[in-house]
Amino acid sequence: RLCDRKLHRLVCYVNSSLEYRLIGKVGDNAEMLFLDLYSDADFAGCRKTARSTSGIFLALRGENTFVPLGASSKRQSCVSHSTPEAEIIAANSALRTEGLPAQHLWEFVLNRQVDIVLQEDNTATLRILQTGKSTALRHLARTHHVNLRWLNEVIGKDGVSAQYCDTKKQAADIFTKAFSSADKWREVLDLIGIVTS
Repeated sequence: RLCDRKLHRLVCYVNSSLEYRLIGKVGDNAEMLFLDLYSDADFAGCRKTARSTSGIFLALRGENTFVPLGASSKRQSCVSHSTPEAEIIAANSALRTEGLPAQHLWEFVLNRQVDIVLQEDNTATLRILQTGKSTALRHLARTHHVNLRWLNEVIGKDGVSAQYCDTKKQAADIFTKAFSSADKWREVLDLIGIVTS
């Protein structure tokens, strides 16, 4: 019965979203392109376990280019104690699983260095990523298996940077939580290139 209910829910979703289209556009020379990597987390979003969810969105960008490349939504492996902690786990996952592999691929395809810009909407998290240390998060290596120094090294190297992104423009937000407002839902769909036909 549970499998039937899950299948019914999936088919209902597919049926109700037939008008949605994922679009991309290319309007720049290859020399102008870079990888735009968004990471976000909802702090203690799961009511049962109090675990956070990491959201990741990757796009190839230029002044007149937007090509969605990948996205991810995944429950974190253990409970985080603060929003910056949850956000750092999401940023680590974004760089390790999406950003750096995509950078390697696109450098091969374009035959040049391709920059990654990590978009972060939490200023405390951004500061920790840039300094590589936080006394409040010394436990990350044991609990989440995340090394702040490694993140700082990766972000500090040539071709990888992190910058502040306004929460309203955080494309990974859609992968972290449910939305009850139809207007907000349309806004977040637009951020990842999904439009209605």
